Amino acid sequence: MDDPGFCDFYAPAVVSRGEFQIAISTGGNSPLLSQNVRKELEEQFGPEYGPWTAWLGRMRSDLRSLLPPTQRRKELLHLLTLLKPQGASKASAEITRRLVMQESKRAELTARLKEVLKEHQRDGLSMIGKRRQAGREPGRVH
Repeated sequence: MDDPGFCDFYAPAVVSRGEFQIAISTGGNSPLLSQNVRKELEEQFGPEYGPWTAWLGRMRSDLRSLLPPTQRRKELLHLLTLLKPQGASKASAEITRRLVMQESKRAELTARLKEVLKEHQRDGLSMIGKRRQAGREPGRVH
């Protein structure tokens, strides 16, 4: 790999935080540049990105199963990504403080999501009730 003239592939430098992965390649032109960029990205994207990415996956799955594919669902998923953890500080106290803050934000967002889902469910049930009152059953052709 160190001699591109004798290789037909390049091994990228990889930052891996669980399912969250970033690959860096210079096409074999400068493995040291890839390595330096990888080190910078490892500092910028700390270990908190692994569990955070897993949590985002669970939330995405839940929202996709609970809500129809509307703009509202897309906006909710976007809001979740705005909670992204900040680049980790070298001090463990700072990392802990940020994780606690993120968990607090997640709890608030989870509570709000539950409210929105209840409203969405109520809206759907209200529409069904109005149809029945008007003498039209859902799924019946008039």
